[in-house]
Amino acid sequence: MEPISKEEKDFSLFSKVFLFDRVDDKIVKNCFYDDACRCFHYGSGELIHDPKGIVLVLSGEWKAFRRIGKDTKLFLKRFQSGDLFGVGAAFRIGEEAPSDLYSDKAGHLLQMQRDCLQRLFCAEPKSAENYITYLSDRVTHLTGRLADCSSRTGEGRLSAWLLSLYIRAGHTSPVQLPCSLTELSEVLNISRATLYRYLDVLEENKIIHRIGRTIYFLKAEKLLEFSPASELN
Repeated sequence: MEPISKEEKDFSLFSKVFLFDRVDDKIVKNCFYDDACRCFHYGSGELIHDPKGIVLVLSGEWKAFRRIGKDTKLFLKRFQSGDLFGVGAAFRIGEEAPSDLYSDKAGHLLQMQRDCLQRLFCAEPKSAENYITYLSDRVTHLTGRLADCSSRTGEGRLSAWLLSLYIRAGHTSPVQLPCSLTELSEVLNISRATLYRYLDVLEENKIIHRIGRTIYFLKAEKLLEFSPASELN
């Protein structure tokens, strides 16, 4: 990681952040040049851990992972230019953020620390309203996702999880499972033996092919249409 100077071309991307919707350009510029809004260069493979604010990706390619236990990371999503990381955890109290950002390809990040955000909210209440609206939308979305997942059977949760993994990998195949099958069974709230049976049925129906923790998606579009449980009775 190396601090670098902010450039005028970075402001164009910065000004498009949702916080600045219907906010005066002068206030946006003041935020951009705030001492607690800093630009950094990261080399390939470097880690951004607990930024204590909001991170704007300016360039490069990035992946977010959630820490599960001591030595396991669960892949969340890819980030590219214009994407934001850490929005939901910017003002948390207590434990450190559970997710990390890794650089897949060297690039630049702009980090808006909490002090910068607090000054922005005081200077322009509309920006605080934009932040609250964004968080409210996320809570509503995630609540719906949780309700959807909890209503599914175990095989439905597995199919949805595998499809999500495939989409987050950019619809590429094969994909490495980011955790062991034991950990995955705990995440899906099914036994390890049941998880193996579901995976075997998916293989028998040529929807996936598995070699250890490597998953080949043969017919990914069939994952949510297929119910392994119906084949287990």
